[in-house]
Parts: sequence; structure tokens; C-alpha cells
Amino acid sequence: MGPRLPALTLPFLLVLACSRDPGADGLAVDPPEPVVQVEGRLALQVLTEDPLAEEPTWEMLEFHGGGFLNRRGARVTYLAPEGANTYHLVLRARRFDGVPMRRIIPVRVLPVVTVSPSSMRLSPGGTCLFTARIKGMARARVVWAVEEAEGGTITEDGTYTAPERLGRFHVVAMCSTDPEATASMMVWVE
Repeated sequence: MGPRLPALTLPFLLVLACSRDPGADGLAVDPPEPVVQVEGRLALQVLTEDPLAEEPTWEMLEFHGGGFLNRRGARVTYLAPEGANTYHLVLRARRFDGVPMRRIIPVRVLPVVTVSPSSMRLSPGGTCLFTARIKGMARARVVWAVEEAEGGTITEDGTYTAPERLGRFHVVAMCSTDPEATASMMVWVE
């Protein structure tokens, strides 16, 4: 039997105290349900109940699922790809007693919605054409809405008509295939 390896001084967290579920494998990740925008960066940290004998390793399950700034360590930065989807990270670690641990972590990569113009000042009853772009979803379309019940109207093509009353209103552009991907802009009716 070879010499015993010293335990690494990785952050030791009581997973139960953090209200994270380590699962049967004893591993958890913070954030527990990772979400990032296309081409964005996401910091991930390993949480474990047991000391680790070596630094954890990370890899992508999908070939085009993004990448990492570094593939080893309790803290890594995930680099999201250009396409929105759910991708899977594979986390591997070894406990100090030699038992291997493995966890597959789904990461939601959201499309990015941008709107132009980003704000507008209009007279009561005035109109403006908003345009939106969705990055990361080739076949998605924009769904337009006005947040306030009497904040004006907007058509499918992005033409906003201000209400006859003064106020500050919010126009929202949403990705048709992923309602979590939104952008909003302010309209001042003066």
C-alpha cells in the first residue's frame, strides 16, 4: 500500500446546514440550479459533506455545450455556448477514503433578448416602433406586451401606442420559446 495522500484544504461545508441536497453521491453544486445567458459566464462551486482527496474535475457531456476557464478545482467558471439549451456538466471527485463521486449537473443556457430603442418619451396617444433581437434561438419570435393594464398597446410587429394619460410604462419583449428570456424598456408619456 502506497503512502497516504494528505487531504486537500478545500472548502468544507456542511451541506445540510446550507439547505443543499448533496444527493446519494455526496456532491452538490452552488448554485443548485445553474442558469446563464448565451455566451455568458457562470461561477460554480462544489459543496461536499466529505473531505476530498484531490481537486474535483469538470467536463461537458455535450460536444457543443460550452466550456470552462479551468477544468479542475472546487470553484470553476463555465463559459456558455452561443446556443440556448440545457447542457450537462459532469463533476467528478474522490473522497479522502478513495471512494469516487460523480454528479451530472444540468445548466440552462437562456437566449438574450435586446430591444431598440431602450427607452422612449412620447406624447399621449403617440406611437413608436420597437425592434427586438433574440440571440441564441434561431427560430424564436418576439412576443410583445405592456406591463401596466392601461399602459398603452403594442402590436405583434412592435408598434407601441401610448395611452391618453400621462405616466411611466413598461414595454416587454419576450422570447416565444423561453418566457424567462425577456427585455423591458421604459416609456414616458408626457
